Amino acid sequence: MTSAGLSPEKQVRPGSGIGLFTSRRNQTFILGLHNNLGYAYKDLGDYMDAQQSLQAAVSINPEFVGAWISLGLVAQKSGDLTLAVQAYSHAMQIEPSGFGYLLLARALEQNGQKAEAQAAIQQAKSLSEDFRDAQREANRLLAQ
Repeated sequence: MTSAGLSPEKQVRPGSGIGLFTSRRNQTFILGLHNNLGYAYKDLGDYMDAQQSLQAAVSINPEFVGAWISLGLVAQKSGDLTLAVQAYSHAMQIEPSGFGYLLLARALEQNGQKAEAQAAIQQAKSLSEDFRDAQREANRLLAQ
């Protein structure tokens, strides 16, 4: 036994990979923390802090579609339509969905980009098995 109370075969050795595991685990925890804070701030109407938390989440994991959608929603509610369009567009590059394209269409339309909004609606229709369901989901998210 060592002074740490672990037998030599149970001690963590440099390069054993345990540090990488811990690092990824911590990164996942921090990602979830930023994402959850973003939701909480959004629910409180604190869009600036929500946006900062969600931007931190997508910087940790740029493939996190939910955080991109949430960032788009927060940006749209706070009037930053350019960021909303960018966030929704990024989410649709990762994982296209009918409701996602409808969110993008709404932001584009509010931003005065009518032709692009119509193109996004067509994408939503082509991706949606049930277009009305996609519309309900987009409306639900925008109403939160």
